[in-house]
Amino acid sequence: MNENENLSRESPDPRYGSWKFIEEITIEDLVANPVWGWCMTLGLPDEEDGPIGGNEGSMRPLLGCSEVPLEKTALPLILLKIEGTDLYASGLFDIKDHSLDALGIQDSTPDLLIDLCPNPPIYVAVPKILGIGGVRFQETERGARTAKRTN
Repeated sequence: MNENENLSRESPDPRYGSWKFIEEITIEDLVANPVWGWCMTLGLPDEEDGPIGGNEGSMRPLLGCSEVPLEKTALPLILLKIEGTDLYASGLFDIKDHSLDALGIQDSTPDLLIDLCPNPPIYVAVPKILGIGGVRFQETERGARTAKRTN
């Protein structure tokens, strides 16, 4: 990314970092900022869905955020730990039914790593949810890309 592209990705709102396409978000990005919100190129002040800038496939980190903001309507991307391992994952948190969607293990070889996970894996949210730390989610079946809250 050149310097001009990086400047155009910066947020006018100090609560948010520079936007990235969802496929550009790395584990290092998620560890630094465990909650990310969708953003758009509407050029309007913050709306219900989150910060301005980017496009329908881009997200901004919520800087200094250690809890999932429940006032947002779009599905935020959150950092997860896989219980019993040193592995990280990410998923889109559905605020309405407290479930995860589009789960992914953060590594270049996720198919090899899935064998290291409990069956089915238990995902533990890194950011707090409703003021509660360590919220757990479990896949309903092996290989599912969705999980339901268990506590």
